[in-house]
Amino acid sequence: AFLETLYQPAEWLFCGKRYSKGVPKADLDTCSEWAELIGNGKLTAPELLCCNPLTGVEGMNKDGKPSYRCAACVTEYRYTLLEFDAMPLNNQMEFWSGVIKTKTLPMKSLVYSGGKSIHGLIELSAKDMQQWNTDIEKLHFATCNRKALREHQADRACHNPDRLTRLAGAKRSDTKRHQSLLWLDWL
Repeated sequence: AFLETLYQPAEWLFCGKRYSKGVPKADLDTCSEWAELIGNGKLTAPELLCCNPLTGVEGMNKDGKPSYRCAACVTEYRYTLLEFDAMPLNNQMEFWSGVIKTKTLPMKSLVYSGGKSIHGLIELSAKDMQQWNTDIEKLHFATCNRKALREHQADRACHNPDRLTRLAGAKRSDTKRHQSLLWLDWL
């Protein structure tokens, strides 16, 4: 449900490990393939997901090396990750509950990381990288205010369109805890 709600069937998605550059038909495939493999139990859900759909073809990463899951391969600047690593989990739940009730942010999903945070996917739908950077700057101004206490600041590292997030339904390799889907915008 998570993948099929957030992505179109033909969109290429990276689902895999943190340091993989992406390998077609291994950790890079279409949404419909991932949904079928995971949904039918043919594959255990991979731990991480690139927030935005990819081209499915190789591009060059920021270090000039070939990769299938770098910013140059992003086809749509649709979602960004928002997380609060320093904030206690109960405060994170209160924050996200307030966001859901007030619709303060265009939130699409919440996934418990199986660790110390809740990952929120926020819909930006920027038309290009320039608009993405402007939208991210506004979001970070509101959620990463440097004058706020550290535990009240969102993680500023979450600014790139090829950012990885936790895939709902997977199990973390380090803690062996499940990454649970907490909320999903079905509309």
